[in-house]
Amino acid sequence: MRRGLRRVFLLALAILLAPVALAALYGIAAFGLGAVPTGSRPAAAPGQVPIYVISNGYHASFVLPLRAAGIDWSEMFAPSDFRRPPPPDATHVMFGWGDRDFYMSTRTVADIRVWTALAALLSQGEAVMHVTFMREPVTGPAARPLSLDVKQYRRLAEFIDASFVMSSADGPVLHPGRGYGDHDAFYAGTGLYSPVLTCNEWVGRGLRAAGAPTGLWTPFVQNLFWHL
Repeated sequence: MRRGLRRVFLLALAILLAPVALAALYGIAAFGLGAVPTGSRPAAAPGQVPIYVISNGYHASFVLPLRAAGIDWSEMFAPSDFRRPPPPDATHVMFGWGDRDFYMSTRTVADIRVWTALAALLSQGEAVMHVTFMREPVTGPAARPLSLDVKQYRRLAEFIDASFVMSSADGPVLHPGRGYGDHDAFYAGTGLYSPVLTCNEWVGRGLRAAGAPTGLWTPFVQNLFWHL
């Protein structure tokens, strides 16, 4: 009898501790692989394109010039996709990728709900792309600048372009009326959000596609900013 109770107790303890052990292994892998550098900064030269990686504390996005290296991002999105047309003083556009349900409902850290976050982290969710027209960000702890040569920038642009689900004729597939404000919108994204492919790892993959400095695996914001 005692032996049976002991086995039940040990089994229950193992079940309770398993999530803690998995979380610890995930953190160790993330910070270990995130510290391994890949890519490099191009040597300073005329014609480089300055971009930014920005963070709200838990989620990173790219901020790119509205027009640079022969690419005009305003041509990709219809003004009617937004509550109001992009402001005339917008010089940059922000691109973020993430889990559809979580991303659309969490504009700030205060909007995070435990169950929504767990559902996004522990399952494979449909992806969205978030697009915001904006002025150039101010360099600081939450906005890291990075200069790319034209080839690197175009590879990054190709990566971002390929992250949108495209309709046959009308460009990116819009989620109508789901923006946070007047000058942003959500579109259907390619891929599935998962513990391996997070919003921050999507940024890392973009940097790796461009040959820019980043970590080997970047599921957290910190993994990205270490190299910037």
